[in-house]
Amino acid sequence: MGRKSKRNVLQDMFIANNKIYFITQNGDQQGGLNRFVVCNSETMKAEFSEPLVFTTPKGVGTWPQHIVITGKNKGYVQYSDNTMETTSGICAT
Repeated sequence: MGRKSKRNVLQDMFIANNKIYFITQNGDQQGGLNRFVVCNSETMKAEFSEPLVFTTPKGVGTWPQHIVITGKNKGYVQYSDNTMETTSGICAT
């Protein structure tokens, strides 16, 4: 992951499985890591970074807002669309 900043604008975080899972608002647009970042909970070293781009069932772009991790390889992201939150939902990741 290099020395890129994880900070950006923090939207949400969840701690589980000795990891910290971050959702940021701007992703790599501000020179940091992507919108979804996973760090080691002891060292804060980034272990994974993903743009986390997906659309609603109607094909509308989304804005990830909150995350819940339910297992080693499963979590849920609450999102809204880009039009002032007229559509929101939860998707499995």
